[in-house]
Amino acid sequence: MNHPIRPQFTPRMPLGLSLPAGASDRQGMLAEDTYLAWPLSSTLPPFGALLSAPRMARAHLRGVLALWSLSPLAEQAEVVVTELVTNAVNASTCNGKPVYDDRGHMLTVGLELRTDTRLLRIEVWDRANGVPAPRRADPDAVSGRGLAMVAYFSSARWGWTPRDSHGWKSVYAFLGPEPVKEPE
Repeated sequence: MNHPIRPQFTPRMPLGLSLPAGASDRQGMLAEDTYLAWPLSSTLPPFGALLSAPRMARAHLRGVLALWSLSPLAEQAEVVVTELVTNAVNASTCNGKPVYDDRGHMLTVGLELRTDTRLLRIEVWDRANGVPAPRRADPDAVSGRGLAMVAYFSSARWGWTPRDSHGWKSVYAFLGPEPVKEPE
């Protein structure tokens, strides 16, 4: 079976989010439209679903946002990247230990960042079973608020794509053009 190094997704714009000038305005853009809508991108190759993955993803994000002059979004983008990568790692591990596929390969996680110089698109992908589902966390719970934070910082502009023919699924969020005002 052909096993790609990096999944190929057709990015979708959430409802109510306008595309940059020159891009297609239909839901489910064609792959060639992706480069018109998001001309700058940075992709980490697949990395092991390990506890250190969120830290590595944050470091990559900070460097890329500085290069793209999007540092005002950095703090909230770090929260989103941390939550999405942590969820992917949790889905790809069992009791904190790596899970291996039927070929003996450790499950991996990936990160792709895209921008039109105003908006930031964060996409995290994995090959784990299951789908992202927001939970209602008890007030005393130490987990269960990740997707709620992603929804908040992305102004509810997030979503996911189902597994493709190679087994990859993705979760994505859009931030910007300004950071979301945090509650008092």
